[in-house]
Amino acid sequence: MNGTFVDDVLSFSGNIKNKNTELKLKSCIINLKDRMYRISLEVTGNKKSGTLQISASANEIDVTAKNISIQDLGKTFGKILPQCLINGSLKLAPFQDCFSGTGHFRIEELISRQSKIDINLKQDREGVSVQGNLSNAVDSLQLEALIPVLVKRNLDFFVKNDSSIKMSIKGNAHIENIFEFPDGIIVKGKVKSDLDISGNIDSLQIRGNVECSDAAVIIADVVLKNGMLKLVGQDNKFIVHDSYFVDSYGKKATINGDAVLFFSDNIPNLDTDLQLGFDNFRLFDTDSMKINILGNGKMEGPIDNLKLSGNLKVPLCELKFSESGDDDQYKDITVMNDIFLSKTKKEEDDFFLYDVNLESQQIKIVGNIYKLDFAGNLHLGNYNKKATLSGSIDLKKGRLNLFGKRMIFEKSRVEFLERYPFDPKMKISCSRDIDSMKVVLDVKNVPGEGMSLNLYSHPNYTQDVILSHMMFGKSSKDLSVGEAAQLAHAVNSMNKKGYIFSVLNAFQNIGLVDSLSFSTDSKSSSLYKNSQSSSDKINVRAGKYLSDNVYISVNRKGEETSFDVDLSVGSHTSIKANTLGEVGVNWRFRY
Repeated sequence: MNGTFVDDVLSFSGNIKNKNTELKLKSCIINLKDRMYRISLEVTGNKKSGTLQISASANEIDVTAKNISIQDLGKTFGKILPQCLINGSLKLAPFQDCFSGTGHFRIEELISRQSKIDINLKQDREGVSVQGNLSNAVDSLQLEALIPVLVKRNLDFFVKNDSSIKMSIKGNAHIENIFEFPDGIIVKGKVKSDLDISGNIDSLQIRGNVECSDAAVIIADVVLKNGMLKLVGQDNKFIVHDSYFVDSYGKKATINGDAVLFFSDNIPNLDTDLQLGFDNFRLFDTDSMKINILGNGKMEGPIDNLKLSGNLKVPLCELKFSESGDDDQYKDITVMNDIFLSKTKKEEDDFFLYDVNLESQQIKIVGNIYKLDFAGNLHLGNYNKKATLSGSIDLKKGRLNLFGKRMIFEKSRVEFLERYPFDPKMKISCSRDIDSMKVVLDVKNVPGEGMSLNLYSHPNYTQDVILSHMMFGKSSKDLSVGEAAQLAHAVNSMNKKGYIFSVLNAFQNIGLVDSLSFSTDSKSSSLYKNSQSSSDKINVRAGKYLSDNVYISVNRKGEETSFDVDLSVGSHTSIKANTLGEVGVNWRFRY
């Protein structure tokens, strides 16, 4: 930038550039003595260019905007501002000891790409009068307001204490057409408003009502849909009544109470006091997580610092984890410990404060090879400004198929500590008598340190001996070449932390398949090697009869997977097709 400072007058010009935007300050004159400002700038970004001119003195206020992008303007100064384009002008002239005049602006893309807001402004001794009309293809919402702010001749702002705020919001709109929400948040609904707000800041009066039908809110895995929200103005608050959400099974979550309108530093806010009721309501409903809640709760406090509390029962909690057949892609239950969270999560205060007691009658954790049922009491709260779970749950019953053998669980416990959010202290043990040994699998988690898996036996045998008896029911010295290859693959899986359940588990669950075979491309195999070469690939073929005449098989060779369908059309004839596009007819005769 280049500039001069002479006789209390600062003049300068220049450019501000960053990665995607450029601000050209064509001229800037600031007279500190007479309080006079003249600024002319151009903002370029996202293939758009806009200009803003401001002139303010004791004799005039003139603001003109042409295609000015507020978001691009913010980027040049490293600030995050909402995206919108502004066109229009405001002209004010002296009137007695204040300014008066009119202006008109069109704001586009402020709350959605389709929306346009036309705003007419009028400044006089009563304050600033605003008339706005939000419109898009299907919605129309009108706003009228009188804000008691005066602009003095010395360019100071003055709020009239004895004057009133007047505001009305009338019309119809779809929330999804008006507001744009971040990824992972979906909010929908049809809003009908007939609302009037008047009075001074300390004694506001609200009249009219707001109704939102077909409401839906989806945040992460929380699903609220088929909603109706009714707000009626009374004195200085909104009365919330007959409001609810309905899940897919006809169960309701009800909302009743009130929300008081107040101003903090001249910014409007709502102080809520809402009672929540849940009638076995399905709050989480996805393929991987299903949770029902029953009981009463409460939501209270200002909108920017809400607190949720209550005593709730959890009649159903089902968590499902689906294992992949590929070791490199396998995913089991993953616990993110506190160290990991502190590195990846932004240091921001949570939106909610929690004080919710959960009586969990049954928590199911199910997968392809295991099924666990827990019960206990938990508390959802806050620790160090982050949501936490505390309390404990005990294992009531469980099932695990490890390499085709059903393991029996002992009594196990999972404890959640406030200090380690969602990183529980856990010890789960299961065992199985196989041949002449007792095989034990221990799963442990130490908060802040991570999870460990340990497979051992009584009496004490090496890992390959244990696995050989589990998989084939015989000693490792009696295995065939193909069986030896399978055992080497299993030992390799065991030695990889976190990959204990390999591709064999997915195929060898009891009842999942009718036939199972293995082969290897290698001519020999070692029982004791911990890794396989590229030529040591195991080929797996598993099949299932869907009916007497239909047989489906899965063939995995190295990294390639194909599917065959065998349709029997007679005692000697069948039609066979696969995912490679091959179709053939087989004839079978016995001689």
